[in-house]
Amino acid sequence: MSEWSKQAAKRFLEQEKTKKKQEQEENDRKAALIRDQKLLSDQEILQRRAPEMWLDLYQRFESECKELNSDIGRNLLDCRKSSDENTIEIIRKDPRTKLTLVCDPQTYSITFLGLAVDDIGRLDIKIQPGTSESKFFDKKLRLISDPAQIVRHCLGELLS
Repeated sequence: MSEWSKQAAKRFLEQEKTKKKQEQEENDRKAALIRDQKLLSDQEILQRRAPEMWLDLYQRFESECKELNSDIGRNLLDCRKSSDENTIEIIRKDPRTKLTLVCDPQTYSITFLGLAVDDIGRLDIKIQPGTSESKFFDKKLRLISDPAQIVRHCLGELLS
């Protein structure tokens, strides 16, 4: 091999290495931009959907309490929403027990206080992986596909 050939091969390999590095950096930038856009899109969805999901959960509790009271034949359960709209109280009048749900609109989480709901304890409203749909997830990150499950479980605990 001539000296020129060695130098030309060295320059070629260095250029090829630089080009691959630049391509990888560009791919990394594009991937980061896509991740950032997805995160922004997810946040926008959560900002819009989380309050709707919280309201729907309240309405389900309210409806089930009314149905149970009607079926029992007396006003045993009272479902109330606080003035700040971020707290729901379900009160059993005899014996007096209470379940409180507190929604944190900044973290899109709902904390359960009182009773034996430790198995729930907390729900998070998140985007279901692989979709653009907001869903409830329990503290073990399991998907709660039907919010009625939450309501029935909580009211069942309150009645037992």
